[in-house]
Amino acid sequence: MDRARYPDIDGIVRTAQACGLRFLRTTILFENQPLLLDDSFLELVRKKGYSMLHLITEEEYTAGLRALESALAAGPVEALAAGETLVWLARP
Repeated sequence: MDRARYPDIDGIVRTAQACGLRFLRTTILFENQPLLLDDSFLELVRKKGYSMLHLITEEEYTAGLRALESALAAGPVEALAAGETLVWLARP
């Protein structure tokens, strides 16, 4: 769901170039780095601290929250970060 909300990197580069900017490079940060999901993450999800949680149905949210609570009942869970992509551009 979250990917559909944002333009892809190629689209960002094309738009920037069409506006006269020069593409330099992309840098990917944090991709596949281990994360430890714990009670602080659970609390953030309970507060719908991620904007994407406001875009799913209440039933989907509730089911996901219950699954997360169940997974964290035995302690923290290791996950992998999705990462972030920086797009470097320059003025001509």
